[in-house]
Amino acid sequence: MPEKTSSENPYINARREWNERYGSYVSRAHTMTLIAVGCLATTVISVSGLAYIGSQSKLVPYVIETRNGDPVDIKFPNQTSQNNPLVTKAMLAGWISNIRSVSTDPVVQNKALTRVYALLQNGSSAKTFLDNYYENGGNPYERSTTETVSVEINSILSISPTTWQVEWTEEIRSLSGKKTETLRMQGAITVKYIKPSASLIYQNPIGIISDNISWSQRLKG
Repeated sequence: MPEKTSSENPYINARREWNERYGSYVSRAHTMTLIAVGCLATTVISVSGLAYIGSQSKLVPYVIETRNGDPVDIKFPNQTSQNNPLVTKAMLAGWISNIRSVSTDPVVQNKALTRVYALLQNGSSAKTFLDNYYENGGNPYERSTTETVSVEINSILSISPTTWQVEWTEEIRSLSGKKTETLRMQGAITVKYIKPSASLIYQNPIGIISDNISWSQRLKG
């Protein structure tokens, strides 16, 4: 008896007909299942991420220091390092300007001297040096009767972790505004850091103190 070909085999023909009629539906259903599983996984990951972000604290803790019931200081746990060199440079630049500037406005001059002495401690070499300077020709109130002095900081370099070299230019003008002299100055400042004083928090927020200071006029050239 001759063997039947596939076209004559009823079982094979039935399978082929089933595949042609329903196979595409099964394939699409399988694809849709994979898509649904992928979407579910994406949703789970997204929800988990949002839940994690939402669980993180949005509050920034801080400590308020009080004295006799009145707030005198606010401290944050992640404040800039006390001896940050950029902050130190900015403080020293302003300090030199306040020391050497002369203004005819007594209010401005008073504020400048307040900032000067906010970076000094009694008994330090720096305080002794500045006291002598103001007593021997550097008194800004006396100088302001005949002249004004403006200061421009040219450079501030760190020589060591505690010593800084500062160069600046001073323009001296008569009360009429005419420039009478230009001085090129160079100085060295030795500093240390202490806990900021609540009474001077606005003048010296990082607690930088000058231990020693000296300066001299630079030769032209």
